Amino acid sequence: MKRLLVREKSARPPGRGDVVAASPDDSDFVASAVGPTGTAPTPSGHTREWEISGLAAMSLRLPICLSVIAGLALGASLLPAAEAPASPRVVKLRAGVDNAMKFDLATIPAAPGELLRVVLSNASTFPKNVMGHNWVLLAAGSDVAAFSAAAAPEAASGYIPAKWKDKILAVIGLLGPNEVGEVTFTAPGAPGEYPFVCSFPGHGVVGMKGMLVVRR
Repeated sequence: MKRLLVREKSARPPGRGDVVAASPDDSDFVASAVGPTGTAPTPSGHTREWEISGLAAMSLRLPICLSVIAGLALGASLLPAAEAPASPRVVKLRAGVDNAMKFDLATIPAAPGELLRVVLSNASTFPKNVMGHNWVLLAAGSDVAAFSAAAAPEAASGYIPAKWKDKILAVIGLLGPNEVGEVTFTAPGAPGEYPFVCSFPGHGVVGMKGMLVVRR
């Protein structure tokens, strides 16, 4: 540690290495008014030469650092909390009830841009290759009959024709008996009617289809 040295001004030149104690009327001497190192006059005419050790300098800076940290913490606490992602509205569908080729819902209402999670259950008792069911949502104005015809020969892709990919908005893959599938998507922003259909061969033709109706 470095010592606080005080050298006295007087009529007699101070001797080499003179060190004197502060007088009672030097009580108003404040080292921090000058800085970490330097000299400062006292009322008694003495001049103090002083140096502040690293530990003392740190003690002077600590209150400032704490004030800055407290200010940052306060600012962070005033920031608005991040909004949690919206939960999708769940729409449950059943297909093949009593082995019928239809969905139990023919219309699904939605708001523009609404987040939806469609959950499809296959209630059929027939094997997937005999009467599987899927769910395909198409763009507004799509020709469901033409789509079904294009899907019929596409068994390898689950009856999803690649040539129609630009018209397909959402898909739940082919399900066997008692299987469940789902898809989460954002409803179109433009109001209108968006057809959905089961693309297993022959199902769309006999009426296994419906509409997602988007309204403001």
